[in-house]
Amino acid sequence: MKSIDPEISIDKLTELFGKTRQGYYYKLKYNHFIDIDSDKIVELVNAERKYMPKLGTVKLYHNLKSKFILNEIKIGRDKLNNVLSCSNLLIARHKRFAKTTNSNHRNKRYKDKVKGLVIDRSNQVWVSDITYVTLKSDFAYLSLITDAYSKKILG
Repeated sequence: MKSIDPEISIDKLTELFGKTRQGYYYKLKYNHFIDIDSDKIVELVNAERKYMPKLGTVKLYHNLKSKFILNEIKIGRDKLNNVLSCSNLLIARHKRFAKTTNSNHRNKRYKDKVKGLVIDRSNQVWVSDITYVTLKSDFAYLSLITDAYSKKILG
């Protein structure tokens, strides 16, 4: 459009198409990003992942940095992440977790006797809970008894 009528402003053009100036310039920048040789990048990533299939973006970037320089590819870690994302090459994170609640048990369930109670002094109600603390290779239990009024840990 700008090549047809060089007098028309970017503001008018973006308004005509219901877009913003910021969106227009972002798209220009994004199109520049697409010009990067993403096929070569994907090829380098696949070659590296052949030996280390679970390698994440940060380590991949550091391992491939010298190869990017040799191939004259200017790319940073975040752009590499975008290329991997567009190519479905990102590795999903798997977090360890402990299943802490089993609501499908046959044990008796007690009513909440504190619900609706106005707690106005210390040592009126104590509450306790168990939580799991993640260690290097396992989990540990942490049980606390807390004063409901002062939030002070008693035991």
